[in-house]
Amino acid sequence: MGSIRDWLKGRLSPEVRQQIKRVVNWPPIIDVGKLSDAVFLAGTGRSGTGWVANIINYDNRYRYMYEPFSPRVIDTVAAFTWGLYIRPDDRSEKYMDPARRLLEGKVGHYPKLDRANKRMFASKRLLKETRGNLWLKWLRVNFPEVKIVLLMRHPCAAVNSRIKRGNLVLFDQFLQQPALMDDHLAPFKADIEAARNADEFSKRIYMWCVNHYVPLRQFAPREIHLAFYENFAENPNDEIRKLFSYLREPFSDKIYEAVKRPSEVTRPDAAILTGKSIVGHWQEEVGAEQTRRSIDILRRFGLDAIYDEQPMPKVDAEHAFFSAREPATRPR
Repeated sequence: MGSIRDWLKGRLSPEVRQQIKRVVNWPPIIDVGKLSDAVFLAGTGRSGTGWVANIINYDNRYRYMYEPFSPRVIDTVAAFTWGLYIRPDDRSEKYMDPARRLLEGKVGHYPKLDRANKRMFASKRLLKETRGNLWLKWLRVNFPEVKIVLLMRHPCAAVNSRIKRGNLVLFDQFLQQPALMDDHLAPFKADIEAARNADEFSKRIYMWCVNHYVPLRQFAPREIHLAFYENFAENPNDEIRKLFSYLREPFSDKIYEAVKRPSEVTRPDAAILTGKSIVGHWQEEVGAEQTRRSIDILRRFGLDAIYDEQPMPKVDAEHAFFSAREPATRPR
């Protein structure tokens, strides 16, 4: 069987192979939307993107595409490796072609891709992705019709959750990309190299900083929509209003049912299920000294202007972008 598959693979074009997959994969999905009908929800792992995706799709108006740029989810995106940085002017087919097909909904059913999808016929699609922060500007430049939402969560909360989940620490990818170092991280190179020998929590804080420092310095306010996990928990009315205003979509009171509902990957001990504070629960598990060290790392990137030892963000979205102001301190 394998030899037949290899023989066919060598004789069929990628387009024909993709059409065959759309036929044999079940259930079929018919998506007739345009690029302007796509919403791209970005954030790091354990930042609440699944929760917020369900809020956006509370009435099932979107085809929900789950982590579509992971090769473990769909086999056409092999070039989108973890920690990838793409320069905005890069037009390489290995990035452009699979991205366009996903954003236009030109892919059929994949079990992992459609794990949370409930639509067979769609004209809108929601792509939830935790691997795209470092190429959001590339996405914006090459597919300007797509609406982009970047979700932030306090780094100590996100890192604490990732450690409990047992996620891999993929740290060296940052140092191994000359374009990323030249364009954004050169002032921090010594600190990042030294962090290779740091404890796991601190190393993950550096990863959080890189994944947010880069997009926040590439964009200006209103080029994309920046949202905060904590605001959805503490002040959902205002955060939802801002989000749907950006999306230019109406919403009803039914959306608040989605606010109370955990995502598909929520842990059994998550605060949303145990009744503890969704925003501040991490403070019970992350010690004061570790928190202080984490904020010291944020300070090197100027990100302490957004988060400090307290769980709530310090600024609104308009004042979080580095393209509109310089970081609070220079890197050491």
